[in-house]
Amino acid sequence: MSPTLSEWMNMAFRWIHVVAGIIWIGHLYFFNFVNSRVMPALDGDVKRKVVPELLPRALYWFRWAALWTWVTGILLLGLVYSMGGALVEGDSAWSPGNATLLAFAQGLARLLELREDDRIVEECGGADPATTNNRMELMAMIAGLRMLPADSKTTLYSDSNLCVQTVNQWAAGWERRGWRRKGGPIANLELVKELWELAQARPTVTVQWIKAHDGSRWNEYADAIATEQAASN
Repeated sequence: MSPTLSEWMNMAFRWIHVVAGIIWIGHLYFFNFVNSRVMPALDGDVKRKVVPELLPRALYWFRWAALWTWVTGILLLGLVYSMGGALVEGDSAWSPGNATLLAFAQGLARLLELREDDRIVEECGGADPATTNNRMELMAMIAGLRMLPADSKTTLYSDSNLCVQTVNQWAAGWERRGWRRKGGPIANLELVKELWELAQARPTVTVQWIKAHDGSRWNEYADAIATEQAASN
């Protein structure tokens, strides 16, 4: 007996689902276990060359593989119900619950990854041979805020928890107390004041902490700029 249309669809969707799932899982492995460990070991010049070329391509395949895994998972789910709860007669491995779970997991990964931006609008860097890490972190956030219009609705990421907490938790109280804190003087007060003023002038900008050297594309890119600037001074 010749295969029916639904059986042809079943076979096609299964193959696309499996191949797309393999590509998606492979790239997931790359981001979580390869990229996150290799990137911190690269020097600044190599990062600036590698990150803009490698990661956009990897994210492209990751996103489309996740999308097609999700789409074919939903289509397979439809076949499950149209064929009475099994994809082929006597097949119990692909239950409605299993198909739903896989489609949901792949779709969630797709939605989360789509929030990434793939283009550089503006960048800057700098160095100071006589400074501290905290001062440079504060100056970097100040430079980032200066790039943003006052009505910008975006998220500013920093791997300095000190800077993030300064803006989100501490600065308002310090200002109310005349720029004093209970534990003693505020370090780098002139930069803290400038940072707080810029943050207040951009109330729709969200400041969020991101873990350093964790494979995040743009965090690694910013680190590459900083490393390159430090090496040139």
